Amino acid sequence: MGKLSNVEISGGRIRMEKDFTMTAEQLTALLACYKYDGQGLERDSDVENAKLPPIAIVFYTWVFETGEIPMPDTLFKEYSERYFVGLPDDKLCVDIGGRKRIFSVSGIKARIMRTYPSLVRDLHFLLMVKEDERFQGVYYSFEYDYLKGIDLIIKYKGKLHPVALMVKTRRSKSCAAKKRYRHEIAVSKIEVWLDMANDAKKVGDYFLYTQRHIDLLVTDLNKRTK
Repeated sequence: MGKLSNVEISGGRIRMEKDFTMTAEQLTALLACYKYDGQGLERDSDVENAKLPPIAIVFYTWVFETGEIPMPDTLFKEYSERYFVGLPDDKLCVDIGGRKRIFSVSGIKARIMRTYPSLVRDLHFLLMVKEDERFQGVYYSFEYDYLKGIDLIIKYKGKLHPVALMVKTRRSKSCAAKKRYRHEIAVSKIEVWLDMANDAKKVGDYFLYTQRHIDLLVTDLNKRTK
């Protein structure tokens, strides 16, 4: 775990920094040991349609504080304790926009478990880019991710390029269109698609991007920077 290296206060914001030394290989080794049992969990329509607090901020808070990724059950525990109040009969209560909402524990867990693979997959991709000398830098911002649909910003040949990491599924095209419409930003994002059935690297229970996806990204960037 890196030591705190800097604290900045500007206006009404405070920012803390520390070294982050995790490598793609180290993350892969962790995932090989982290069992994932989120497949097939029943969806709760009330949970699916609710604008719940963001899961990613809890995930990256854990990464910041520990220098490692949380296990799936740990993420569920941290998320539940951060935002919810436990109620009888396996219910959880959360404040959404000043209104108290009650959801099932199983529904909340199912949603978190479905989100977990994409969080670790995106972080692994970031680490691969960071370790590739063809790039001059890679940047993740929760605000850009949550509010603008930009998963990463990559610096290549002196220019910054927003990147959206996508997974091909039966619903992926419609979901991608909704994502583009929802964020409504003028910037053109590079979409990096992962076909889990054909071109993913399987590590334990997880599907990850490969060096091929990095090479395809470089090819795309070269076309854009001519």
